[in-house]
Amino acid sequence: NIKRVELNTEMSKDDKDTEKLKALDEDIKNLYGDIMINPSMIAFNNAKNAMDDMLAQINTIITSSANGEDPETCPAASCTGSCSSCSGCH
Repeated sequence: NIKRVELNTEMSKDDKDTEKLKALDEDIKNLYGDIMINPSMIAFNNAKNAMDDMLAQINTIITSSANGEDPETCPAASCTGSCSSCSGCH
C-alpha cells in the first residue's frame, strides 16, 4: 500500500517525474508477483476457487429449483451469472 500511495501522490503532481512513475510502477508489479507466488496466497487462491465453484453449484440448484426443476437432477455447473463466461443459454 505504501508504494501505491507513493504512485498516487506522484501521479497527482502537476510536474510528474516519469522516471519515478515508471520505477514505482515496476516496484508495484514486482511486489504483486512476489505476493502471488507466496505459498499462503497460492493456498488462498485455491480455496477461493473451490469456494466460488461450490457457490456456483449452490446457485444453480437454487435457480433450477425456483424454475420448477428437480434439485436432485440439476447439473453440477450451469449459469454463473456472468455472461462473459457463458457459451450460450439453453
